[in-house]
Order: sequence, then structure tokens, then C-alpha cells
Amino acid sequence: MEFGVFVGMYHPEHRRAAGETEQDILRAELDVVQAADRSGFKYVWVTEHHFLDEYSHLSANEAWMAYALAITDNIHIGSGIINITPPVSHPARVAEKVAMRDQLAPGRFEFGTGRGSSSIEVLGFGIDSMDTTRDMYDEADYAHRQQRGQANERDTQYARGNGGQQESGARTQGEPGEPADEQANAHRIITPPGAETRSTGNENERGRSKRT
Repeated sequence: MEFGVFVGMYHPEHRRAAGETEQDILRAELDVVQAADRSGFKYVWVTEHHFLDEYSHLSANEAWMAYALAITDNIHIGSGIINITPPVSHPARVAEKVAMRDQLAPGRFEFGTGRGSSSIEVLGFGIDSMDTTRDMYDEADYAHRQQRGQANERDTQYARGNGGQQESGARTQGEPGEPADEQANAHRIITPPGAETRSTGNENERGRSKRT
């Protein structure tokens, strides 16, 4: 039997009222990881969420995981998740970062992916709906094929950086003799509409984890 812990920087109102800061939460969860490592736990799974109030404040989990790997000796650090929808994290960049972590801590990084868990997070990155993220996630093998040299921009609808919202008459990347769209590398980050709405709790995170 293998044991693990799950971290997400939960920062509810009652902990804030007691004077606990986000920095306190961050350091406390790193302390948990080190204690789990000393105690022989196998895994730490690290969430990724954006624009939420209480549920999770761990938005930059890639930096957090790299640090956690550096301060531990044996425990596996897993992404639960890394969002691979292109407006959030381009699949090719995710593949590069995952490969680097595997080189720095051989065999100890576990790669899990997903597409986000609420409309607040989706709208905050300029994606029009949760249904669109489903189509984006279906292209999850893009990063794997990119690493193997078997993918190009023709293979994907969404990896152009415009959130899947192709303008009428716009040219697509990968067509012979045509330049890339100006929007190809744009990142649209907006204030989420209806910010008072809480997370739906509908976890659409298909946590496919594998050792890279």
C-alpha cells in the first residue's frame, strides 16, 4: 500500500480571520511535504487553480513543485493537475517543463493533466465555455507528438493561442507560404465575469498521471 498527500493552499475566511496569511499557508504545506518525505510517503499531489477565493490559492504550481523536489529526497511530486489548454499553458511548453523537472529529479516527478474545474477559471483565460476546454483537452496528445517530432500546427485547432476563437477569414498557422497570425502568441487574461460565483466543484480534471 502506498500513501500520499494532496496540497492546494486552501485559505478560507476563518483562517484569515485568525491572522494566517497566504505565506503562512505556503510554508506550512511545504513543511507537510518534508514531513511526508521523512515518513516514507510515496506521493504529493499538487493542484492548480486560478481566480478562486478560498478553495485554492496554488496557481503557480510548476514553481512550487520544482521547489518541493529540491527540498525532498525520495517522495514523488505529482501535478494534480497541470492545465494544458493552450490559453493557460501551451502543450509544447508544458512538455518542455515536464522534461526539465524529470532531468533535475529523475523518476520523482509524476505528470497529471486536466482542463480546469470551474467556469470562473475558464472565463478568466478568455475561453468561451467549458465545452471548448473539452475539445482542447482532446488534443492532449499534441505535447507527446511534439516531443517525438510528429506534430505541427496543422494537427491542432487550439494551439495557436487565441482560445479556439478563430476570426472569420483569419489565416491559420502551418499553411505553406503564409505567416503566423499576429494573435498566435497572445495571452488574453481578463477579470472573470461573475466573480462572485463560487467554483462549481465539477472536477473536470482527468488526472492521467504517468512517470515521465
